[in-house]
Amino acid sequence: MILAAGVFVSLSMPVILAAPDEQSLRGALRAAQVQIAQRGTAVIELPDGVIHLSSPIELGPEHSGLTIRAANGAEPVLSGGIELPQWKRGRDGLWSTHVGPNHKTRQLFVNGRRATRARTPGIGSMMEMTAVTEKIFEPGDRRPVKAEQTVSVSAADLAVVESLGQEAAQADLIVIHKWDSTRRPFRLKEGKIVTQGAGLKPWNTWGKGTEFWIENVSAGLDVPGTWIREPSGRILYRPLPGEKMGRAEVPLIPRLLEIEGSPEEPVKDITISGITFRCTKFDIPEGGKEPAQAASQLSAAITADHAQNLTIEDCRVEHTGEYAIWLRRGCRDSSIKRTTMIDLGAGGVRIGEGSLPEEGGKQATFLTSHCKVTNSIITQGGRMDPSAVGVWIGASSDNEVTHCTISDLFYTGISIGWRWGYDPSPAKRNKINRCIIEDIGHGLLSDMGGVYTLGPSEGTTISDSIFRRIESSHYGGWGLYTDEGSTGVLFDGCLVYDTTSGGFHQHYGKENRVENCILAFSRDQLLQATRVEPHLSFTLDRCIILSDKTPFLAGPWDKVQIQMKNLLWCRLDGAEMEWLGHPKSWWEDKGIAENWIEGESPFVDAEGRDFRLKADSAASRIGFKESSWAEAGVRGRRMTAEWARISDQSGK
Repeated sequence: MILAAGVFVSLSMPVILAAPDEQSLRGALRAAQVQIAQRGTAVIELPDGVIHLSSPIELGPEHSGLTIRAANGAEPVLSGGIELPQWKRGRDGLWSTHVGPNHKTRQLFVNGRRATRARTPGIGSMMEMTAVTEKIFEPGDRRPVKAEQTVSVSAADLAVVESLGQEAAQADLIVIHKWDSTRRPFRLKEGKIVTQGAGLKPWNTWGKGTEFWIENVSAGLDVPGTWIREPSGRILYRPLPGEKMGRAEVPLIPRLLEIEGSPEEPVKDITISGITFRCTKFDIPEGGKEPAQAASQLSAAITADHAQNLTIEDCRVEHTGEYAIWLRRGCRDSSIKRTTMIDLGAGGVRIGEGSLPEEGGKQATFLTSHCKVTNSIITQGGRMDPSAVGVWIGASSDNEVTHCTISDLFYTGISIGWRWGYDPSPAKRNKINRCIIEDIGHGLLSDMGGVYTLGPSEGTTISDSIFRRIESSHYGGWGLYTDEGSTGVLFDGCLVYDTTSGGFHQHYGKENRVENCILAFSRDQLLQATRVEPHLSFTLDRCIILSDKTPFLAGPWDKVQIQMKNLLWCRLDGAEMEWLGHPKSWWEDKGIAENWIEGESPFVDAEGRDFRLKADSAASRIGFKESSWAEAGVRGRRMTAEWARISDQSGK
C-alpha cells in the first residue's frame, strides 16, 4: 500500500518503509502517528542511503510506541550536513570549493574524516600570555557578565599574530586554562591581543603562562589535511598525500533527533536501531564559546526530555559538533547500548542536568534517573571543545555505565555529580562497572580524572574497571579523583596505571573508600590528598601500590583523617620504602598504618603492564582478590571487532 510518495506500508506486516530522502522520512512519521493511534505501535524501516536533514526529526508523545530501524542489511544515515560542490585544484596544491558567505562553519569532513582547521602555531605547540588586564563593562555575582581582556605576549609571538594581517578578523583565539577552554574572536590593538566576552573566572583565570593558539589562518595550510574558510565562503584544503577529493561535508544543523515529552505526557517506548547519525554543527554564539567545566553548556546531536523506555541500540553517532547523546530532563528507564560514538566535537553521553530543574518557582520532582549506557564505544572526543567528557552524569541517580570503552579525550573520562561542596545532591547510587577508560588528557588540559566525582554521591560505585594513560598538562592527571564534597563513593577492584599525578586523589570529601585496587606507575606520585577536614575523609583497604621511581604520597597525609589498612607497597627501583620521609613505624605509631606490607611486585610482568598475580604472592596477605579486568570494555563479536578496527586506524 502506497501512502505517499516514497512511503509504503507492507501488506503482510505493519511496517512503514521510507525512501532515502527527508520528505519520505517525514511522511513515514506522519503515517506512523496514524498507525500508533490505531494499533498502539508502529515500525519505520530505513533503506541504505544518506538522508540529509534540514531540521531535526522531532518525536513527541504522539509517537510513543514507535520503532525507527534499519531495514534488513541496510546502513541508513541521517546527516545534518550538506555535501560541498565540486572541488578545484590550484597550482599551489590546495583544493578549493565554495560554501557561501553565510555558512560560517568551523568543521569540514573530507572522505569520512574530520579535517584539521589550520592553526598557528602548529599542532603540539602553543603561544603564551605574558600578562593580562581586564576592563569590566558589567559586573556579576561570581564573575563579570561582560568584560574586555587585553593580552600581552612575547615579541616573537606578537610577530606571529601581526603577520596574520586581515586574516585575524576571521580567526578564532582558543585559550587553554586549567580544565577550561575559551574560544573567541579577537583583534590587535597597539601590539596587544584584545578580546571581549564574559569576565574571567577568579578561580580559573588567564595570566602569565596561559597558553593559546589561533585557528582558521592560512599560515597553517602547509600541513596536509588542514583547511580554512575565507570570509567569502571559499574553503581551501590541503589534501593528505595521495588523497583524492571525494565526499566532503560541512554541518548545517546542530541536532538530528529531538525527543520531547512533558511531565504530564512523557514520550514512551521509542526504539532507534541500526542508524548512523552524522555531521552536526558546533552551535556557538557569534561572540564565541565561554568556558564551562565538562563543556556543560553544549547540547548534543540526539536529545531527549521526559522520555521513558527509550532505547538507542546498534547505532553510530559520528562527526558531531557537540555531544553525541543527551538524556536531559525527566528521562527514566532508558538505555544506550552497542552504540559507537566517534569523532565528537564535545563528548559522548550526558545524563541529567547540571542543576535541579524548577517548576513554578520550586524545584521540580522530575529528574533523569535509571538510565543505562552499556557495551558502547566513546572515542575521539573534544575535537571542538577539549573540556568535554566521555560520559557526564549530573543531577541524576541510579544510572549505570557498564562494559564501555572510553578513550581519546582531552579531559575526564567519566564525570559523576554536579555539586561543589556538601549541600544535598541527587547524584546517588550511580554505578560504573567493567569499563576501560584510557588515553585521556593528551597533555593539553589540567585537573582531570579517568573518573571524576563531585559532591555527595552516596551509593555510587566504580568497580572492576581499568583506567590507564591519563596525561594532564601542568598538574592533575589522576585515575580516580574525588573532588569537592565527594561523599560515599566506593572504588572497588579498579586497575589504575600510567598517570601523570597518581592513581587516586581526593581534593576534599567524606567517607569515600578505595578497596581492592591496583594503583601503579605515575609521573609525580601514586596517591595524593589535599584538604584536611575534621571527619573521616577516605579509607584505603586491600590495595596494591606500585612505584617504579616516584614517591608514594603527596599532600598532608599525616593530618587528613584517613584509614589505611591491608596495603602492599612495592618499588621496582629498589629504593628504600618511605612515606613523606617517614618509615612505616612512624605511621604505625600514629595509628594510620595497619597491616602494611613492604614487598616485591606480586605481578607476572608489571613493567610490561601484565598485572596478573604470581602464584603465592604477598597479595594474599592483605586479602587482595583479582578482579575480572579481562572482561572490561566492550564485548561481543561486533563491538570488539569495531574497537579493534578503530584501534588499528588510530595506530594503537
